[in-house]
Amino acid sequence: MATTVEFEVDVKDVEYQKSWLARVYRPVGTGPFPTVVDVHGGAWNNGDRLNDTLMNKAMAAQGVLTVAIDFRQPPQAGYPASVQDMNLAIRWLKAHASEYGGTSRVGALGVSSGGHLVLLGGLRPRDARYSALPLAEHPEVDASLAYVIACWPVSDPLYRYQVAKQAGNETIVKAHDNYWVTEAAMSEGSPPLILERGEPVDLPPALIIQRSVDSNHPLEMQQHLVKWYQQRGGEIEMPLYDNLPPRFSITPEYPDTLRVMEKDHRLHQNARVIADPLRCACSPRRASGNLSDALKPRCQCDLQAATCVDVPTRTGKAVGPRRNRPRRQRTCAGEMASCSSGRRRNSVSKAIWASSRASGAPRQ
Repeated sequence: MATTVEFEVDVKDVEYQKSWLARVYRPVGTGPFPTVVDVHGGAWNNGDRLNDTLMNKAMAAQGVLTVAIDFRQPPQAGYPASVQDMNLAIRWLKAHASEYGGTSRVGALGVSSGGHLVLLGGLRPRDARYSALPLAEHPEVDASLAYVIACWPVSDPLYRYQVAKQAGNETIVKAHDNYWVTEAAMSEGSPPLILERGEPVDLPPALIIQRSVDSNHPLEMQQHLVKWYQQRGGEIEMPLYDNLPPRFSITPEYPDTLRVMEKDHRLHQNARVIADPLRCACSPRRASGNLSDALKPRCQCDLQAATCVDVPTRTGKAVGPRRNRPRRQRTCAGEMASCSSGRRRNSVSKAIWASSRASGAPRQ
């Protein structure tokens, strides 16, 4: 059962680059807290850091340092300007998270077109185009992500553009044209097509929140992403919801909004369970790919004077047989005192857990 402890939330705006603001939702308490960047939706053309206020306040109240960003949009600038701004914001947050009670291992959450941006940024954190804006005081910091949560993302801009043209949806067609300009750019910046083409990528653990029926974010588009993310060796889950409002809000009138927040809460709460640094999983694990399977019993080892090291998130360099893909595991050294029944986390939960535990976050 997830904890019901809630934190007071301090809200303030800060500049993450000159003239561009981030709204920081800081849990008031003893950190470090899991840390996430929120990237708003709006068909890459509209919206601002206030879009997801209700969700961001709810996450912060659950003990997640949440930072929502503004970024460039048409007519000021099209692709890849917003990806560049997001990349800089991730690096800025890594460098400054400790000032707000967070950790330098940062995840990203995005809604609709923002979901596309966090997926794209997760795959290409060190792309020279995306990282073109300097973080002068910390040039060594990159924009790699600990995990990605994409809520009904426009995961394949080209697919959605073609569907919108066939349906005569001029609003969506115009938004794509304003931001992408060409179909070639849509293909180049499409996460599932990037994966299908076999490009070198990072593969942070990913969670897709998806409506069962959504003409603006078709299920078939998301299934293509999930298929190729898994084929490249990534960990990804996509739960489906029947009762989400067109614009996300948290209300009993739409019960699935409460379920989404509870799922998010459980993910971040996994950042706090089994907090003892002398306790870790010693044997390689085969990930289930299903977050709901995250707490099944498994054998864990109690270590005395142990050193536990997580192998970094794997990268997908080429499509190939599963046996040839790199695997993550936890490597432990120390005197083994006993082996007892514990709890298993899958890759997504473990990544979020590590993002807070790396700096010694307290139990709640």
